[in-house]
Amino acid sequence: MTISATAERTLPTTSLSRKWKKPAGFSVPSSDWLPHFPPATQKPSAARVTGIRPDGTIFLRRQVTAAELFALAGRYGEYLDFADEAEDFAPFLYDKSFPTRGAYLKVSSPAEIYRKAGFPKSPFFYTYNHLRDALVPKGFYPSNVHVKHPHGLTLEQIKRLPELLERPVVLMDSDRDDTMVAVLADVDGDGLPLIAALRPGANAVSGGRCVPGTIVCSVYGKPESYFLHKMQQMPQRVLYQDIEKGRELDARAKLQLFGGNIASPDLDRKIIRLPECIVKLQAGSAPTEAARVQQESRDMASGSHALGAARPAFGTPAMNRPIDSNLE
Repeated sequence: MTISATAERTLPTTSLSRKWKKPAGFSVPSSDWLPHFPPATQKPSAARVTGIRPDGTIFLRRQVTAAELFALAGRYGEYLDFADEAEDFAPFLYDKSFPTRGAYLKVSSPAEIYRKAGFPKSPFFYTYNHLRDALVPKGFYPSNVHVKHPHGLTLEQIKRLPELLERPVVLMDSDRDDTMVAVLADVDGDGLPLIAALRPGANAVSGGRCVPGTIVCSVYGKPESYFLHKMQQMPQRVLYQDIEKGRELDARAKLQLFGGNIASPDLDRKIIRLPECIVKLQAGSAPTEAARVQQESRDMASGSHALGAARPAFGTPAMNRPIDSNLE
């Protein structure tokens, strides 16, 4: 969808937009400032499931089962939904009356690689505030809306975020023990490789209710020094590498960092261990022995333990109790 500088635009009917009232005299700003150019990466023909003939009809490039086709349709449907919502928000990037606080976009369900890394089945979410930070040009801090860290990504890059996350170049532990870093096969406007910070076990607002999910905290470019320090000087942090994608990223970023073995020759497209954020999440969800003993001590002190033991005898429904034959 291309937004002209003069066309009037109606707001999409999303849960966020239903709360937004168009101010009197409001006009949609020009989208000329938004950098629109072909995506930095393209899926190769060999990796595509479908193709388009000259007459516009769609055909399958390879044999797929009905189950696989339905799964692909569901996954790509999520990708398109995210792309549409990101594009719908773009004209309102500098409109402070558009509510972004506490608002989330669903990116997609977690790809198989994240499930193997121990991530929950709950979806990935991206906040509108982070979307705004991603799209605002680097070094520009507009006066009418709050921007914390402008990253200068293009709309096309953001629309392809689910696809970039689906097959990352590298997965590694972050400096924070509740977050994992995914290196993506794309670069920003300065040629810096993109990373995404992923925080599992969080909560998001979707459909007007609070739901569990993994938050994509930020997506932005990092300099070569960052990767030299994190991957080569501390290779124990790396838990997954895709060498083929690494060579693709090296060519795009004009580097020689990701196309070779980083930590282990057995690392290519394999999860060698769980990330620290998942280990912490799993440890936090299981009560420790000390916590169980402490809870039992509280129950005994309050008498709730004895009351609970007696409840089965006195709490039986009247219709299920044995009848005393001596009572008339």
